[in-house]
Formats: sequence, structure tokens, C-alpha cells
Amino acid sequence: MTLCLAWVERDRRIVALSDRRSSVAGTNVDVVAKVHTFPQTNMLMMWEGNTAAAKQVVDAIRNLFLTQPGLDCRTAPASEIIESTLLRINEFWDGIHIEPIRGIDTKPKADELSFILGAYDYEADRPLLTRVGRESDNQPWVANDCSTHLGSVHQPFFAIGDKSTVIDDYSEGKGVLLASTLGDALRDAIRQGVTVGGIPQVVTLDRRGSVEFGVERDGVRYVGGYSISKEAKVDRMIRFVEYENLIPKL
Repeated sequence: MTLCLAWVERDRRIVALSDRRSSVAGTNVDVVAKVHTFPQTNMLMMWEGNTAAAKQVVDAIRNLFLTQPGLDCRTAPASEIIESTLLRINEFWDGIHIEPIRGIDTKPKADELSFILGAYDYEADRPLLTRVGRESDNQPWVANDCSTHLGSVHQPFFAIGDKSTVIDDYSEGKGVLLASTLGDALRDAIRQGVTVGGIPQVVTLDRRGSVEFGVERDGVRYVGGYSISKEAKVDRMIRFVEYENLIPKL
């Protein structure tokens, strides 16, 4: 299970948080990146569901941007970049083959995998959040803009991930989180079960680009989910947030 959370803050930037745990054959790996950034298009991509299938899709999107230099945030509108991303996801998904296990089809079903795309619309001068998913197994992937109802940090934001934990414990209204509880939701989900874990990944995206933050917990600094010694030389460009307050200051 993956817990990924994202919201638009004050119409200025996207903040994205995720756990780092990947579980394969009973083994937990807690240094997996689940928020992926694409500097050329100033876009981020994250997922909820099957990690193995999701990473193949992310690789396909990365290849798309490498082979299509025209998809550049400085010249192409965000809507075109998102449309091209959606087209590639559908093309890739139609051709993807995941080997059945003991005769059982393990290709993720519609409710077992979804994506969220974050981008900056330079024409409208605002960030965009778009959810990509399928209504049923035989339906194509479609994109739904989640930005139109988002505004200040005090208003509801869009979240995907460990829905049972998040919605039951932190919901208000129709089951959306409030930004003030987001860090608590992630930390509690990590404490509660074996399916979510690791030092959280923290990424922001605004008109200037994306930034991934290091995390400091109990005096120990983590970069990419790995702890680093006090003697280690750290790139001065890396900014850190406290584990107890994961939301970076504007």
C-alpha cells in the first residue's frame, strides 16, 4: 500500500508527501521514491496502488519526455503536457503484460492503481492537480482536474492513498483531509502498519520548478530515505524539514 498526499497551497504551489515503503515477497524496502519529478515539463507524478506496475508507467512517461523535446513547460501549455502524458499511459497500458502468478491475472484492476499529476500552468499562472484513473477494467485512463475547488491552505485538498486510514481518522465533510492534519496522517499511517513506512518523501512544485526536501528526525538527517552521518558533506542546495512538521515554509 502507498500513502501519497498532494494539495495546492494558496494557489501558489503543490505540496506532495509520500511514504517510501515497497513490499516485495514479504520484504520491506523503505527508500523507494514514489513522487517522481520531470524538470523539462515541470511536472510531478505519484501513484496509489500496485508499485511494480506504477513504476513501469512512470518509466514510460520519463521516456516520453526524453524523446519529445517539444513537450517543454516553457513553450507547451500544461494542458498539452497532461494530454500527452495521458495518451502515453493509455498506449503503454494497452501493451503492458504482467505475468500471471499460478494462473491468476495480476495486472492491476481499475480500483487498484491510479495516478496524480501535478503541473504548473504558466498561462493561467497557477498550479494544477490532475487525477488519472479508470472507471472500470475495460475503460481507458481518463484525467480529471482536481484543482478547480482548491485554494488556500485552509481549504480542502485532494488526497490519494491509504484511504481507510486517512478518511476514517482525519476526514471532514466529504472525506477530504485538512492541510493542518496532513503531516499527522502520514506519520500515523507509518506508525500503524507494515504496508506504509520509511522516512516521508517531501516535494514541492511551483512556477520555478520542483524541489525535493531532506527530512530531519531526532537530530538525524535523511536524504532519499537514507540517513546521513553528521560528518557527511551535504549539498548546500538541499533544504530540510522537520519530521514533526513536514510542510515546507513558503
